[in-house]
Amino acid sequence: MVFKFIHYFRPMKSNKFGPAIVGSLIIFFGVVAWMSTMRHELVIPGKTNALYSLESAWSKQRVTEVITYWEEAGKKATAWKLNSIDFLLVLGYCPFLFFSIRFLARLFPSFYGNKLKGLSILIILAGIFDILEGLASYIWLNGTVDTISPFIIGITAFTKFLIIVPMTLLVFGGFLAALFRRRVNMA
Repeated sequence: MVFKFIHYFRPMKSNKFGPAIVGSLIIFFGVVAWMSTMRHELVIPGKTNALYSLESAWSKQRVTEVITYWEEAGKKATAWKLNSIDFLLVLGYCPFLFFSIRFLARLFPSFYGNKLKGLSILIILAGIFDILEGLASYIWLNGTVDTISPFIIGITAFTKFLIIVPMTLLVFGGFLAALFRRRVNMA
């Protein structure tokens, strides 16, 4: 079934992004599988899961609570490792969404081509926000938590998800529209 789906996109003229899309998707799923093997170790009773506890900790007190719990439970090394792997996740989802949106812009040039190209730049912004979150998490895990950084990182995390979720829906909706258009043209 997957090969049949890929076949619909093969003869299209704007398929130069294909290897980048497939490669970044493989990296993304590989990193997610790797992260899922250790994410359960950082669960805090009554809190959200793993590093999202730091992303959603919008105050110095909450960041300190999360890190203190991980230190007392002997899970700080796992948090460091998971935070490091999170940087690889950026290498998976950012190129996938960026090149997929560029692919859709070439596929539907008369439709929203230039607007889609502009939207693809937002993915780079989301990646930068994700890297800032990771760097702040390293600083916090090292024991330095100031008053303002949790709030700023909370805003960047929120903004990152505000960018990623609609862009992901746009990409999969665009792929479905391209598949439907291809099927209609073949009939």
